[in-house]
Amino acid sequence: MVMELKYAPVYYRTDERSTKKKVQDIPGWWSGTESKSALLGEYRRCLSGNEYVNRSISAVKECRQYVFLRTGEIIHSRSAIDSRPFGSKG
Repeated sequence: MVMELKYAPVYYRTDERSTKKKVQDIPGWWSGTESKSALLGEYRRCLSGNEYVNRSISAVKECRQYVFLRTGEIIHSRSAIDSRPFGSKG
């Protein structure tokens, strides 16, 4: 539907593993180890270079809750703490 309405600022994913960073023909963004790392790395670069100022205290607190695991995976701290299967009591 978004494409039918010709909504211009549609994000097209890039292959972060490629040296050419070729834009793919699949619209949208979804979270994965590489895409999350690229997103957070770019966000960090923009903050440290004063290209972007995040004035939201709650957003900054949320960003501080991401954890980099030894495996290279990036997860939210709540995911690391609550490893119980969904819906289980305990």
